Amino acid sequence: MIQIRTLGVALTGLLVLAACAGAPTRSDFDASATFSELRSFAWLEPSYETVEDPLLDSQLLGAKVYRATVNALTARGYRQVETDQADFLVTYHTTSRERIRDSGVTVGFGISRGSYRRGGRHIFLGHNEWYESYQEGTLILDIIRADDNRLVWRGWMSDRVHRDRFTDEGVERAVRQIIEAFPPQ
Repeated sequence: MIQIRTLGVALTGLLVLAACAGAPTRSDFDASATFSELRSFAWLEPSYETVEDPLLDSQLLGAKVYRATVNALTARGYRQVETDQADFLVTYHTTSRERIRDSGVTVGFGISRGSYRRGGRHIFLGHNEWYESYQEGTLILDIIRADDNRLVWRGWMSDRVHRDRFTDEGVERAVRQIIEAFPPQ
C-alpha cells in the first residue's frame, strides 16, 4: 500500500514539472544569411487591417510585443535605431486555431475492506476517456534584412490561449524565449 502511494506522489510530481516546463519555441532561418553583420534594428509595425482573432490581432497586444522585443534584443547587445539606419527589421504575427486534445484513458482502482453485508475485500477498476477542445495561439517574430527586405529568421511559440499569456509579463516571457534562438548557431 505504501508503494502505491509513493508511486502516486511521484507521478503527480512529474505532471506538475511537465506543466511548468512551458511551451517549446521553434525557429527557422536562411542558411545563406550572415547574421554577424546584424547589429542594429528597427521595429516594423504589423498590419492590423485583416483581423482574424481580435484577441491576438490588436494594437494593445502589439504594444506589449514591441516593448518585449526591444527589451530582449537590447539585452542581447543589439541597438534600436531609425528604420533607415537599421541592419534588420523586426515584426510579429499571430495566428490561432482550435485544437482537440485526447486525454487517453484514465484508469483508477480502489480496494475496500468489505461491505456491511459480507466481510471480504473488493477491488474496483474503472476507466474514463474524454476529449477537450481549446484555442491554441502562435506568436511569430520575424527578422528581415533592411537592405533587401528579405526574411532571414523566424521564431515562434505556440500555446493555449489564456488571459495570463496576454499580460505584460506573459508576453515578455514568450518573446524572450523566442529571441533566445536568435541569431542561429
